[in-house]
Amino acid sequence: MASIAPLSPEQIRTVHGASLKILETTGITYEQGLEDTVQMLEDDGATIDRDRKKIRFPKDLIIEQAAKSPEKVVLCGQDPKHDLYLTENRVYLGTGGAAIKILDLETGEARSTKLKDLYEVSKLVDQLDNIHFLVRPCIPTDINETDYDVNMFYTCLSGSSKHVMSGVSDEQGLHNIIEMASIIAGGLENLQKRPFISVINSFAISPLKLCTQSTRIMQEAIDSIGPGGNFMTSPHTMKYLKTEHYYGNGVTDRISRDKWEQEGSPDCRHRAVEIAKKMLSIPRPAYISKEIDTAIRDKFNILLSA
Repeated sequence: MASIAPLSPEQIRTVHGASLKILETTGITYEQGLEDTVQMLEDDGATIDRDRKKIRFPKDLIIEQAAKSPEKVVLCGQDPKHDLYLTENRVYLGTGGAAIKILDLETGEARSTKLKDLYEVSKLVDQLDNIHFLVRPCIPTDINETDYDVNMFYTCLSGSSKHVMSGVSDEQGLHNIIEMASIIAGGLENLQKRPFISVINSFAISPLKLCTQSTRIMQEAIDSIGPGGNFMTSPHTMKYLKTEHYYGNGVTDRISRDKWEQEGSPDCRHRAVEIAKKMLSIPRPAYISKEIDTAIRDKFNILLSA
């Protein structure tokens, strides 16, 4: 079986060596408000220059800590059939982004994204076999920023039983989504055993700087939940590129141009819209029961229509 290997083993060793050297000699800087984090790193063996706000990581420390990382991480879905096993040689595909504009299904015009759009996209993801997890793909512009975190996670979890990822605004937003997800899971302990949500958190600012807010969110999450060759140009690909049978996915196909014109010359967006409308018309299961939904709405300002 062909595999994707954009870097050779030697190139990987070169990148790894350069990374270790940068962290050990150049180090990283940090923002105000991370004194506890800096002290924790120093206690664990990092070298701290508080006058210059520099943190350096000895090579042996990095190798020692990396060796402690698990060989497998499981990102659970609400439905176990959607569990993601993050191990070597496994690849999954998900959504992503933070769009504030969307092409309206009816008019085709670009407009601001709404909470309902996020719900409908979540329902589409739930039915697409080749999309394995749901990262909030758009920002609802019709709700207050203070209500973002819990409503985005709630809306995604309502529309899909696949693993849900998103960022959060601050520590309070993190605690809110953990509490909400715990209600769905039947308790924090159950959520810890089967975490069907995860938080995307980039705590580093380029170049080589720790961000206070993101670092605190990352630490809060840890405290709360706990712990070839180029396939495209391979001989196999080039040999079968134009001969392998391809059924199409509804958006694309292999019909002749004459037949395509006879059918009205539908473009890809037109076909995709029709597929999306059909999928959205199919009744979907309720992934959050009425009893749990009521408990969540009693606790939080949920804005998606019941």
